[in-house]
Amino acid sequence: MPASGELLRVVGEWATLVLQGKSPALPFPELNPQPNRPSLYPLGKGVRACSQAEDFAGLYDDTTYTVVLFAPSPCQVTLSGFPLDLEWTSDQTRWVGHGRLSFAQIGWAELMVWAQEPFGVRVAVHSRKLDYQADYQLMVQSLEEQVRGLTAKAVSQTLYPTRLGDTAEDLALHWLVTVQTLWADLRRHLEKAWHTLPLQLEVEERRRFIGQIRQPRWVEAARYAATSNPVVSSQIPVWRTLSTERRYLLHLLQDLHRRLRSLTQLAPRLAEHVAIRQVQAEVAELWGRYQAVAGPVRLKGPVVIPNSPLAEAHPALRQVIRLHRQLNRGLFPDAGAFFLGLKNIHRLYEYWCYLTILRLMVEESKGQLVVEPAVERNPVHIALKAGLERPARVVTAGGAAISVYYQPKYAGLPTVSQQPDYVVRLQGPGGALIFDAKYRFELDRERLRHYGDGLPIPPVETLNTMHQYRDAIVVAEGRGYRRLADRAIVLFPLPSPYWRQWWQHRFYRSIEAVGIGALPLLPSGSDQGLRELLRRYLLDQEEARGL
Repeated sequence: MPASGELLRVVGEWATLVLQGKSPALPFPELNPQPNRPSLYPLGKGVRACSQAEDFAGLYDDTTYTVVLFAPSPCQVTLSGFPLDLEWTSDQTRWVGHGRLSFAQIGWAELMVWAQEPFGVRVAVHSRKLDYQADYQLMVQSLEEQVRGLTAKAVSQTLYPTRLGDTAEDLALHWLVTVQTLWADLRRHLEKAWHTLPLQLEVEERRRFIGQIRQPRWVEAARYAATSNPVVSSQIPVWRTLSTERRYLLHLLQDLHRRLRSLTQLAPRLAEHVAIRQVQAEVAELWGRYQAVAGPVRLKGPVVIPNSPLAEAHPALRQVIRLHRQLNRGLFPDAGAFFLGLKNIHRLYEYWCYLTILRLMVEESKGQLVVEPAVERNPVHIALKAGLERPARVVTAGGAAISVYYQPKYAGLPTVSQQPDYVVRLQGPGGALIFDAKYRFELDRERLRHYGDGLPIPPVETLNTMHQYRDAIVVAEGRGYRRLADRAIVLFPLPSPYWRQWWQHRFYRSIEAVGIGALPLLPSGSDQGLRELLRRYLLDQEEARGL
C-alpha cells in the first residue's frame, strides 16, 4: 500500500520514484467531469512495479507535488525532457533525492529517472478549470482573429486604405481586405522581379583525365609530366537561371502557400471566404509555374531575405522585400500561428483579456487604434511586451487619447512597487481602470461557502489584491498624492450556466458600491459586463473633463 500522501510509486531495477502531494476533489465536478484515475503507462525496460493510491483523484496542472527518489547514487529526473532540481541526502545505504514539481500543462507528461537502466512513467494531467478545452480553442481562435485584425486595421489605415469603417467592424474583414490588396501588389512586383533579374554567373570546377582531352594545354601537360597525376581540373563559367534572388522569390511563394493553408485550418471561418480562396489559388498557380521553370530544388527552413547589392538596387525586388516584411509584421507572423506555441492557459487568458479590452475600447470610444500592442516575436511563440513605456493607444472620436497598458510596473511609489495586469487610462486628470486576469477559481470550501453563493468565484485573495492596487498606485499631486485608479476589477472565466446569476452576486454589486469587484469574461460567453464598464468609464471621464 502506498504511504500517506503518496500518489504514485514506480519501482525500477536500480531506483524507486515516488510522487507525493494532495489530490483535491473538484469543487464543481458536474461541469468538468474527470476520470477517477488517470491512465498510467510505465516507460523503459527497468520498471518492475507501478502503483497508485486507492483514493487517487488525479494529477492536476495547477498543483505542486513532491518528488522523492531512492537510488544507490544521485541521478537525474526529468519532467517531459526538462531536468528537475533535487536535493540529495545519504543514510550510508542509499541516496534520497527530494524535489518539487508543477506540471503547468494538461495532457500526457513523462517522468523519467536516468539511472543505470532508465525508467519512468507517462501520466495524464487534468485541469480543474471549467470548460478548459472549449476555452482554450476559442481563445486561440479569438486571439488569432483579434491580433491579425488589429494589425490589418492599422496597416489598412496607413498603407492600404480599405474604405472600411473604423468602428465596430469585423476585424477578420479588415484582415481579408488588407491581405488581398497587399497580395495583388506583391504579385505584380514579384512577377516583374522574376522576369527582370539578371542571370547568375558561377564558376564550376570540372575534372577530366588528360587522355580524354584532345589537345591538352602545355600547362596541363607539364603538370602531368611533373606529378604523373592524370586528372586535370578546370574552371568553367556557367550562367545560372536560378540565382540566389530567384530562389528567394520561389521560397517566398512556397512559404505563403504553406502559411495560408495552415491559417485556414486554424480558422475555418476564413477558409470559407471567397477572397482568401482566390489568394490561395493565385499563390499556388504562381508557385507551380515558377517551380516548373526552376526544376527540382530543395527549399527548407525559414525564408531568408537577401541582403546582396542586387537586392538593394533592383526596384521590383526591393518592393517584394518591403511587402514581405509588411506581411511578417503581423499579417503573417514568423511562427505561422501567433499563439500556437503557448501551452500555458493562464498566459493565454491574460493575452486574450488584454486584446479584448483593447478591442472593446476601440468600439465603445468610436475611435481608432493608432499604436498597436507591442509584440515580441521568437521562433516559438509571440509574446506581448510589458511596461509603462509600451501602451497600445486609441484616439477617440473627440480626439482624446486612451492608453491601454499590459503589465505596467509602477516603481518609486511611497510604499512598494506594483504591477497589475492591465491599466486603461484616458489622457487627462481623471482616474484609470485597473484589471487583473485570473484563469483560476477559489477552491477553499470554507471561502466558497462564505462568499460563493453557489457560484464559482475567483480566488478571494485576488479581490484583496485589487484593494491593494487601488490604494498603493498613486500619482504625485501638489504636495501629496492621489489615487491613480477609480476602479480595480478581476476578470475570470465564469462558465456560461452561471452568468445569469452573477449579476446578483456580491462581487459584481461591489463594483458600483466600492469600485472593487469581479467580472466574467470568456470567448464562449458575453462581453456585456466589461463593455458596460468601459462605456461608463468613458462617460465619467467626459463629465470630469467638462465635455
